[in-house]
Amino acid sequence: MLHDSRKHIRESAVRRILGARDKKTKNSGSLRFFKLPKLNFEAADYIDLIGWSNYVVIEPPLTMHIKDKDLKEICKEEQFLVLTFEHFQCHTQSVERCVKLISEVAMKVCGETARDGYIRAKLQVRKELPTFDNKGQYYSLIFNMHEALDAPSHRVSRKESFGKSS
Repeated sequence: MLHDSRKHIRESAVRRILGARDKKTKNSGSLRFFKLPKLNFEAADYIDLIGWSNYVVIEPPLTMHIKDKDLKEICKEEQFLVLTFEHFQCHTQSVERCVKLISEVAMKVCGETARDGYIRAKLQVRKELPTFDNKGQYYSLIFNMHEALDAPSHRVSRKESFGKSS
């Protein structure tokens, strides 16, 4: 609604966000339950899809970094401002990967700092590992590694590995 070309819709969005912020400060600390709103499929405009008076409006996470005065400025402008938002992962595969990592950490590590360190180390290793565009690149790397390990110059006899020579 903040990016709507109609000024009255932007004003309505700002009023709802500021109202939600006001309610949040009064009720901070209480647990909030999400209720899926019923949709009005007969609505002529997207703002009428839900009955706003039937639900408690909460502030969208994407607007939490915007100051109150900046929100009010959005209403005054004839042309709406271009808002910049933080980058959040929303793709299922990356979210599932994070859930898997958190589950793994919970099973292996105790303590908040230890969990944080484990997660950071795991993510750092993932950044440093090579990435491949296709399976062929991966298999050629594995093949080259096996050839390098099988080369005579890399073979070490059992006696040499223990520091004994005959």
